[in-house]
Amino acid sequence: RYVRLVISRLHASPEEIKQHPRFSELKNFYGIEDQKPLIGATGGPQAISSGFLSITLKCVGASMGEKQPMTKKLPATITVKLAS
Repeated sequence: RYVRLVISRLHASPEEIKQHPRFSELKNFYGIEDQKPLIGATGGPQAISSGFLSITLKCVGASMGEKQPMTKKLPATITVKLAS
């Protein structure tokens, strides 16, 4: 969120980068592109939903019986851990 906040302020005022010395390092670490915000873009549902990925989960356990695949929307920044 910090990097995106600085990017949004950077387009309004290029001098903003001087107040954030770790900005470039964090932007590269998280792989965030330096793009200008869309003209007329609001912070509404469309902007929020663009940060989500559609994931389809399919049960493959024999003891679970036949279950339909389930599709969920998750944030792109989520960390998934495998259960052992």
